[in-house]
Amino acid sequence: MMPQVSFAAGKNNDIFNPKSALNRDNCLHPFIHLKNVLSKIGWKIDTCDMVDADSSDFIIFLNIPSRGHQKEFYDKCVKSGLQHKMVAILLEPPVTLPHNWDIRNHQNFKTIFTWNDDFVDNKKYFKFYFPQPPIPKIKQAPFSEKKLCTMVTGNNISSDPRELYTERIKAARFFEKNAPGDFNLYGTQWNRRFSLRRLYHIRNFRSMQAYFSTSRLFTSYKGPVKSKLETLSKYKFSICYENAKGFNGYVTEKIFDSLMARCVPIYLGADNIYDYVDKGTFIDKRKFTDYKELLCFIKSIDKEEHEEYTNRINEYLSSKKYRLFSSENFARIIIDTLSIS
Repeated sequence: MMPQVSFAAGKNNDIFNPKSALNRDNCLHPFIHLKNVLSKIGWKIDTCDMVDADSSDFIIFLNIPSRGHQKEFYDKCVKSGLQHKMVAILLEPPVTLPHNWDIRNHQNFKTIFTWNDDFVDNKKYFKFYFPQPPIPKIKQAPFSEKKLCTMVTGNNISSDPRELYTERIKAARFFEKNAPGDFNLYGTQWNRRFSLRRLYHIRNFRSMQAYFSTSRLFTSYKGPVKSKLETLSKYKFSICYENAKGFNGYVTEKIFDSLMARCVPIYLGADNIYDYVDKGTFIDKRKFTDYKELLCFIKSIDKEEHEEYTNRINEYLSSKKYRLFSSENFARIIIDTLSIS
């Protein structure tokens, strides 16, 4: 019998399916690649609804579940004393999934993979890099045909003071007021109806203000997108803020999507971003006192200067530093750390 990994993420092996509706811009490639690599060395990996936990050699959870069938599976594993097989990959930060970072929840896992540099000890906590799919070839519009700036992201709320959802709202409101012909907003949950259910989860005044500010329609909003990369490629700059600030190593697809589309990112998030992404490939929001100064700066960048940014982006995307975020490195880290052979 082949050794088996049970993967607690979704159902019916959908996360390993290239044709899945979830696979926008090939975002599932890292998991599909992991399955292919494991298969080549004689291992199976399937979602937890398709295998028996007791017979699995490892049980990998994508985030620590707090509800639904994943939570039921988690509770069953703990009750059955399978903690020695349990592994967690902590994707989401505290502002999104607080229970991910409740240390009491960590005791049930033998191994935890984290992006958080301050947790890594190479004993229980091991570093992983948010894995990215292969860089696609995207047709680029001429500089003169590209609009100035966009933001492609979902809208959310959190009571954690480190959240950046409020900052996204602030940016969108400024740009649609001061550069109405040069800015477009895309994504989900923007022009939404008032919801008592969402209001229930708000725990501070700042988040309350942010929530009610989104109840007024965004005139720059263009709806969700089929392809984030193709949309980004039509703009010179994109506002790509992480979900949270103040976490070392929290560098996600948000900046990489923009880089792959050769749309210069305006970034805010990880304090140590320069450890992971080369200087000169993005615009650091921290360097500007306000959005008026930022807007003046990006409007001043001409074709030649923008090409310098994209040339540096091309160099970075071909570098060893960027390859840390590849699907290949993600699979290597999982396999080597768990001593799978």
